[in-house]
Amino acid sequence: QWTLNHIKARNRNEIMNIEVLNEISESNFLYFSGGNPQYLFNSINNKQFIKQLLRIKKDGILAGCSAGSMIMGERMIKGKGLNFIKNSIIIPHYGESYYSWITKTVKILNKGKYKLICLEKDTYFVINDSEIKIIGKNNIHIIYKKDHQTFSDGDTLDLSILEL
Repeated sequence: QWTLNHIKARNRNEIMNIEVLNEISESNFLYFSGGNPQYLFNSINNKQFIKQLLRIKKDGILAGCSAGSMIMGERMIKGKGLNFIKNSIIIPHYGESYYSWITKTVKILNKGKYKLICLEKDTYFVINDSEIKIIGKNNIHIIYKKDHQTFSDGDTLDLSILEL
């Protein structure tokens, strides 16, 4: 059974509030919305909260969009991520004109250290222990060095695709 609680925690102090931590400890679905990815990462990066995220990741659903997806990778555009998706930098808004400079910059700075998982609008992926399933209207791109692969709704990829 899924529980639905709206937890409004906008900063580190609110996240560390005992009532918020109790709500999260009883949750099996957690969704991070957008915003500033570094601010989000810094706000949730503490042992108590990460312990709950790992539990939810294992036994429930951990999801995010925009900044909420970016924090799931090993790295972010600036700084490290939660490393829930190894060897990766998650880039949302792929192909949108305002964000195109981000992708170009990350490609240059990355130098093949991580795979870029680029999400077009209204397209998502679900990861379990062995595979990645693509869901949505558009595409997801996995870019590594000069290799650029494109996937669309219904594609199922072996998780090994993220190995370097």
